[in-house]
Amino acid sequence: MRIYEVLDTKEMLRCEFIENYHVLYEKIELRDYEIKDDCLLEKGCTIQKYITIFKGSSFSSLMKIKAYPIQVVDIIEIRKMVANDFPELFKNVQFSPKAV
Repeated sequence: MRIYEVLDTKEMLRCEFIENYHVLYEKIELRDYEIKDDCLLEKGCTIQKYITIFKGSSFSSLMKIKAYPIQVVDIIEIRKMVANDFPELFKNVQFSPKAV
């Protein structure tokens, strides 16, 4: 049996995305259990961190677009990671010119 517990969540990159798109940070604790001799034994515990892009409006539920596992919450790296895959979601994104 697995139990997921959200330890922390917050919106990232506020006001940088076009309307109806959101980036959320989630820190989740995952615990694995097994039943043995009528007892519930914990097998292990891990902490997972994710950045997830959602689309939604005030008239609908949020729809998950993509999730990125991360190690450290670094706003600059998160911005680069999301802009690399979805530059069109940013209101104002400036990219450095690519080398020829």
